[in-house]
Amino acid sequence: MHDTITYVKQRADKDAAFTYEIIVVDDGSRDKTADVAMSFVEKEGCEHVRLLKLVKNRGKGGAVTEVRP
Repeated sequence: MHDTITYVKQRADKDAAFTYEIIVVDDGSRDKTADVAMSFVEKEGCEHVRLLKLVKNRGKGGAVTEVRP
């Protein structure tokens, strides 16, 4: 994820019209996905990196449904 953030930040610096938001979905994983993502949220700010924690694995469709306003 570090490489992705570096890339989008560099692109945003070059193009004022470019905006970005990275959404990480943790859907019931048992690894450290949420912890790692939260460290990026804290460092980069919630306007650029968001963490969505789902208790149950609902797949991509379930995650997209949760993220939509």
